[in-house]
This record gives sequence, C-alpha cells and structure tokens, in this order.
Amino acid sequence: MRMIWLLLAALLAGCGQSETPPPQPPVPEPSWQAGAVDTVGARNLAEGDTTSGERGLVIIETTRTFGDGEAIGWEFNAVQIHPVKLIIVRADARGEQFELVGESETVVPRQKGLNRFSLPEPIPVSRGSMFGLVVPEEEAIPFTKVQNWRTLITTHRLERPFMRRDYFASYGWRYSVRVLWRPVAAGAAGTP
Repeated sequence: MRMIWLLLAALLAGCGQSETPPPQPPVPEPSWQAGAVDTVGARNLAEGDTTSGERGLVIIETTRTFGDGEAIGWEFNAVQIHPVKLIIVRADARGEQFELVGESETVVPRQKGLNRFSLPEPIPVSRGSMFGLVVPEEEAIPFTKVQNWRTLITTHRLERPFMRRDYFASYGWRYSVRVLWRPVAAGAAGTP
C-alpha cells in the first residue's frame, strides 16, 4: 500500500509543473558589409563602470573623429534597458554650432552587455565629423573617466539641423560605445 501512495504522490507532483518553454533562437548579429571597416569610440566596451543617472542627455564625443567615408553600424555595452539613439554631427567653421548630419532610429538594447545595430542606410561622414548619443530616459550606456578625454554633454533637447555649442559642458567621460565606419574612395558616391 505504501508503494501505491508513493507512486500517486510522484504522479501528482509531476502534474503541477509547467513545461519549459522552447529556447528562443539567438538574435542574429548584423553582418557588416564587405570592405575595410574602422571604428570611432571606445576600444574596450566593457570598461565603462558608471552612469550619471541623468535623463534627457545629448552627448557628443569630440576626442576621436571620423575620416571621409560612411558610418554603417554601432555597438555599445548596455547596463540598463533604456532607449538610446546614435547621432552624427559636425562643427561649423567657428565651432559655435553642431550640424546634425544623420541619426539612427531610437533603439532599446536587446540585452544587458554587448549590443550591435546596423544602420539601415549608411550615414556619410567627413573628416572631423563626430558621433554622439541622445538619451531620452536614464542612461543605458556606462562611461569611464579618462584623463584628457573630452565629451560634451547637455540636458538641452536635440535641435535640428543646428545646435548651439554653448549648451554643452565638457567632461572627461568616455562612453562604452563605438561606431563602425568605412572609408569611401575620393570621388565615389556618398563622399562629401
């Protein structure tokens, strides 16, 4: 009789468990188009360890700039799941304004850790163009403090097509983001 009770208990215990859902297929990595690809931004995306907790930031990286070519994608290390947008800007001749050259869609990181996004259409860049971020909510991408690094940050909303330089303050913060770009031969389509 005791054996029957044990079998019955085992059957009842198994009935209360739900089945494990099938594993989700991995998110495919974007395929960067053929050709020489270079990066602008942090070399080590895992080094960022701090966020400011601020909301509604516009961030422009000024220490590393593009050559002549086109931006084709971007990658970053996310520590939170909050939206972020890539922007490409260039300073006017006097350095008083930034012109918005192009921007990505606003994206939400797929997961904490490494995230990569292809740009649906390449964004033309020229020597001295800079990349930045628009962070409408709390920061998703961390930074690390770096001596002699210069990143411009403002809580003023992004303006198009020009944004005044005096809205920004300078910080020695290197964000855990980089933009993938490829040089375009002189005279080729898309070269400024």
